[in-house]
Amino acid sequence: MQNNDLPSSFELDQNKAAKLVGAYKAGVDWDQEYKGEVAKISKEYDAKLTDARIAGYSNRRIDSINNKRQRELDDSPKLKKFKSLAETTPKPTAEQKNMAMAALDELVALCDEFVTQVVREHIELTQSTADYNDVLNAGRTGLIQSLPNYNPEKGPLSEYAIPFIKRAIADYIDESVGSAVYYQSMVAKYGAAVKKLISEGNTSPNLADIAGEMEIGLEALQKLINVMNRGDKFRPDGESPPITA
Repeated sequence: MQNNDLPSSFELDQNKAAKLVGAYKAGVDWDQEYKGEVAKISKEYDAKLTDARIAGYSNRRIDSINNKRQRELDDSPKLKKFKSLAETTPKPTAEQKNMAMAALDELVALCDEFVTQVVREHIELTQSTADYNDVLNAGRTGLIQSLPNYNPEKGPLSEYAIPFIKRAIADYIDESVGSAVYYQSMVAKYGAAVKKLISEGNTSPNLADIAGEMEIGLEALQKLINVMNRGDKFRPDGESPPITA
């Protein structure tokens, strides 16, 4: 029976997917995966710290981000899984590594239509303004993240991978929407939209007018305004406060 969370009208060659997953797992150096994941988490938190400093957050907030980094390193299920596999699985041969890379490329290609449908449905549902190609890459990353624990005997890859893909998409959107770089670009769009509406005779544009001009949802616009209200550096003109109602 098809999972209700799966994209409509989708079929995946499960037998082929299972074989590719097996070839991929057999050629992964899990010790390197463990070290790579540690580096990835650290890099992500370094970026968050940079954005926090740009936004002028307090030292207490900075310390909180550092503490969260350490908790994630200590508690990450993925890190624990990779470490366990590194301790129990023989290191792959060069041939196995090459086969694993080829299998992964083929698997991602096999599942790309599936991942694309998940991404499109998520964007339509949430009215996200994040870059489509970046979200699609996040979805592909989610697919890959599902592979270490996937057991073909317990069901189709398409069903198992769904929550990993959606979580990766949501995490990417949360991070991009929460970054200072993202908001700076959106602030510019906000300012341009307000100026255009005023030039066209709408001297008191409301949120719906601005959201329509920016082609984003009201919720996304309100998030932008909440950050703009933190200080002048987030405002499009540096002088007048943003419209809040």
